Amino acid sequence: MKNIMTTHVNHARYTMFGVATSRVDERLGDMIEKLEELFKTHVATIIDAVHRDYFALVTNEGLFKALKGARNEIHDLLSQCNAGFKQVIEAQGPSPDVNAPDETDPEVKKEDSSMLE
Repeated sequence: MKNIMTTHVNHARYTMFGVATSRVDERLGDMIEKLEELFKTHVATIIDAVHRDYFALVTNEGLFKALKGARNEIHDLLSQCNAGFKQVIEAQGPSPDVNAPDETDPEVKKEDSSMLE
């Protein structure tokens, strides 16, 4: 049995790693393409919103409405992007983050949700 395994390993050692990682490579490539398309769409939407609101501002029509609308749209799009990353991260499983701040640290402040409204 040992001779059979030794022969097999000697025969396949140059291709084992490539075969084992090719599926991961394909999945990562697919994920990158999907994220790229998703973010291209979001960026185009943000650019359109900024363009529209800029011209509303320049013509002085509905300044506050334009700014509030742009802020809300951009916030929604960024929330969707965060959800996309969250799905990818959850699929990968937990990983320790050595650079994460300790929540018990008094210098770490929670984000004020009133800033987003």
